[in-house]
Amino acid sequence: MSLFPFTPSYLSTFNPHPHRVHTDLDAFPDPADAAGGVAGRDDAARGDKLRQQIRERFGAAPEPAAPAVVARAPGRVNLIGGPTDYSGGFVLPTTIDRATYVAVRRRSDERVRLYATAFDEEVSYGLAEGPPRGGWAAYAGGMADALCRRERLGSGFEAIIDGDVPLGAGLSSSAALEMATAVALDMLFADVASGGPLAPVETAQLGQQVEHEYAGVECGIMDQFAARLGRAGHALFLDCRSLSHEHVPLQLDEREAALVVTDTGVRRELAASKYNERREECQRAAAVLREHTDEDIQALRDATPDMLETHGSALPEPLDGAPATS
Repeated sequence: MSLFPFTPSYLSTFNPHPHRVHTDLDAFPDPADAAGGVAGRDDAARGDKLRQQIRERFGAAPEPAAPAVVARAPGRVNLIGGPTDYSGGFVLPTTIDRATYVAVRRRSDERVRLYATAFDEEVSYGLAEGPPRGGWAAYAGGMADALCRRERLGSGFEAIIDGDVPLGAGLSSSAALEMATAVALDMLFADVASGGPLAPVETAQLGQQVEHEYAGVECGIMDQFAARLGRAGHALFLDCRSLSHEHVPLQLDEREAALVVTDTGVRRELAASKYNERREECQRAAAVLREHTDEDIQALRDATPDMLETHGSALPEPLDGAPATS
């Protein structure tokens, strides 16, 4: 009998070998990034395809535009930790062999044109007016706007967004889009920004801010951190408060094992889910415990089992242990 009561829309086995699964900078060398993160330059075949698409979609490059730049960032799965990132907790994600690719090309004016192949949809706006809030364009356009406010863009640009991270499947396609956009634009406008390229941790933090401000999702830092600083064949142990992190070898080849991710077919968008409500509930729980214990409880990370045992009855529903859905 099948282990699954349904036929999954895809069943993917992720081999961590960096030469077969292109999720590190050995496969996508980015000389501007010595940190070993997974978001970097494209492989030649994918890059050529996207550069052709950008010419077909937007026409010949306007002068004095530079050649198109392509960057990628992977999706991720979380091995343990879940949504504890927004409570300052510890998480252990790892990147997968599905990725988002962003090709960008300069314009000679301040117009921004974004095209997403997954939706066959284009969004256009001026740098001065800023991107739309909500929808797929909020992630790429929001990152561009954030870089513009930091004086890291020299003009408008055109972008093709492509990839194979399933949308709404819990694999952080939005964070992959944010990180690929950030890396691509940082390379495209390297001659504009002072102080050199964005550091990987700074890029992840910027992506989190973009998701808060433009997509309306009060996410933690895990997804962006994994997409920008993950490494092939490794999990990423991350302290979401201090941002200290360590790459932990998975050693799947040595163990003759594989990491298998199955799509349940259930789709959700964090912006349309109760994600923000759950985060607010965690913050309320921390505030109640702080009030009753006189301890410096900044987040649920600081609570102990004894505190919950003693003061759990003071928590309002559903924080008192009643089941809740996300």
